[in-house]
Amino acid sequence: LVLCGGVLPFATISTEVYFLVRSFWTFKSLYDVTYLAIVFGLYAITTACSSILCTFVLLNCQDYRWQWTAFGSGASSSVYLFTCLVIFYINSSMTGFFQFTFFFGLTALFCTVLSLVSGFFAYMGSRWFVTMLYKSIRYE
Repeated sequence: LVLCGGVLPFATISTEVYFLVRSFWTFKSLYDVTYLAIVFGLYAITTACSSILCTFVLLNCQDYRWQWTAFGSGASSSVYLFTCLVIFYINSSMTGFFQFTFFFGLTALFCTVLSLVSGFFAYMGSRWFVTMLYKSIRYE
């Protein structure tokens, strides 16, 4: 359930990440920064929505330990991103120990930060959902 929650957010950013990585490693500038901001906003919304869906499935199965599953479903999109960037490295013409170390060091750092940020979005979205869900319960 955790790994399935990251597929949809990764699909929203996969094309933009390819252009971003290609422009970074070929030393060309990225001209459309507003498009990058819009894609990041869509990524945040999609991460929160997919985490809410995973949380709903857990609560429907009467498993009330949703916190780490929500965080993990958001953070799992960085696993797919890391896999995509490994494929980018294999298909590129980069060789040598320094380029290997620099590429995978930056990739690991970027994926770690992205997993923490997307895990935060996912947790906060699921927390909002659970709060609204339990507020709607009427006690008699």
